[in-house]
Amino acid sequence: MKKILVLIATTLLFGCPQQEPSYFDSNYEKVMAAAKQQNKPVFIDFYTQWCGPCKLFEKEMVNDSVFQYYITNNFISAKIDAELKENIEIATQYGITGYPTFIITDSNGEEIDRIVGLQAENAQEFIATLKRIIEGKEDITLLKQHYYQHPDSLDLFRTLVRNKLIAQDFYEQALEVSKFAEQNSSNNELKIEAQLYYAYAMIRKQNPSPTEMRRFVKNDEITMQFKQWGYNELYQYYRAENNTDSVDYYLDILIKSDFSNNLGYVRDYADFLYKQNKDIEKADSLTKYYSDYGENYADHWTPYLNAHSLARHGKIEQGIAIFDKWMAEYSKPENFSEDIWHYYFYIDFTNFYNAPSPNAVKYAKIIEDNNPTVHNKKILAKVYLINGMQPQAIDKLTEAKSLYEDPNKKAEIDKLIQEAKDTTH
Repeated sequence: MKKILVLIATTLLFGCPQQEPSYFDSNYEKVMAAAKQQNKPVFIDFYTQWCGPCKLFEKEMVNDSVFQYYITNNFISAKIDAELKENIEIATQYGITGYPTFIITDSNGEEIDRIVGLQAENAQEFIATLKRIIEGKEDITLLKQHYYQHPDSLDLFRTLVRNKLIAQDFYEQALEVSKFAEQNSSNNELKIEAQLYYAYAMIRKQNPSPTEMRRFVKNDEITMQFKQWGYNELYQYYRAENNTDSVDYYLDILIKSDFSNNLGYVRDYADFLYKQNKDIEKADSLTKYYSDYGENYADHWTPYLNAHSLARHGKIEQGIAIFDKWMAEYSKPENFSEDIWHYYFYIDFTNFYNAPSPNAVKYAKIIEDNNPTVHNKKILAKVYLINGMQPQAIDKLTEAKSLYEDPNKKAEIDKLIQEAKDTTH
């Protein structure tokens, strides 16, 4: 459990009445002060602007009248953009590493439990999980004791290992419980899932190993869903290791197999080959397959991959031109929050080839204006440098440095500032 310092609002310090927080209020101080005053638990939604599941939670849960009634009557609720400057310290204190993450605390800000990712399919299911948490039925220690007494309970095993240990990156405990399940359960379906989670924990833990996952995907008894999960984890592992031959091998399997998200693997494979400058002919065929499929022309991956293709054939200006045409057609300023990936992908393309583009400057400024995080300031600084705007780049990096308290982080920014000063055009 993490003890969070409860911040008292300035108005309280001066004896002024505390304004009641609204439903999913963004003011952390106000929420915590109200929770303490009313002795109510707190439900915190940590999100980012670019997170798809976060938007789904907003649409399907937050706006549901039953969900609103339950949250309003049982919690003080907060909605925290984890990337805003004023919220970075809060997100760090709670150890937020993925989005959305939902934290349930007592009235003093002490964490009771957390839900990582949008696991519920509807508001009723989410409410049921919250009720179990408040009743103490989701406590990991108690769940583990309960499961060890009922080793054939698949629902209990999934709740403990998948929804708790794996979701919160408790990989060593996931290994322990999965090994126990494989050795003690007589439920064959459960034992197969235990093998999956054991292999998954092995490939995700601090000193990862892909051996168990390679063995798992060769099991003829596993479902196509589990086989896809396994191959995807192997692909991700070797991509992090920068092992291009293995990435090539596993992506090829994922594309040729009858898995869901086939198009996702097609585009990932093409992107991988372009950035590695490897087998461009194959990358081009994958790009054509993706671009010609259904209504994919309206998807930002289409101009992104086609621009890469042109760049790898020595036609980078044409690549930028087709991306500019696509952006003019599909990205309107009023739709920025929905179209943010269009901007990021455009910038990623021009930055990858160090290609100047006035539109890249415009898009990077829009992103940074809407969400002035260190990450976005660094992106804008790089775009400035590529476009010959050295003073602006240095100013933006200096702003980024001011957001850090850690001297090591400040030193990293200082290095970037010096590199910017040494840049000539």
